[in-house]
Amino acid sequence: MGTAAALIVGGPFAAVATTGGGDDGRTTEARGSGTAREAFGGLTDRVSATDPGTQVSATVALEEKAWGTRAVLELKNVKGPEKRALIAVGKNGERETLTSWSVPARGCGIPDATTAKAREPLYVDGGAALTPNQIDHFEVMTFDGKRLVETDA
Repeated sequence: MGTAAALIVGGPFAAVATTGGGDDGRTTEARGSGTAREAFGGLTDRVSATDPGTQVSATVALEEKAWGTRAVLELKNVKGPEKRALIAVGKNGERETLTSWSVPARGCGIPDATTAKAREPLYVDGGAALTPNQIDHFEVMTFDGKRLVETDA
């Protein structure tokens, strides 16, 4: 079974295409979309939460795929600069990092920010090998292990 992957970067968009053949002869293809914000808008299965201590708000939009789960995160009220990660926690306790990113110094999704850029939510796109029914919850974590917000799955 061969697998091929290609990363195509052009302008402000990035797309990842993967193909793999299964034992049944079928080919699965995941094609990249425009931006994470556009992908988020196209997904209707969503879970949201706001942490009462950090005030960070997260909405995770989910899509089941043949390879697992695609998740697009909308994150609000996050201060920067700091590195963060979206983690899927399985019902069996398994933890998978779906994606990671750096929040700029200005922050993201801050309602009373002085600049329009800082008021915009952050959108990131990722995937997990776990299927949606195997995921218990999602966590947004700092790289030093602090949980900023947790949502159900």
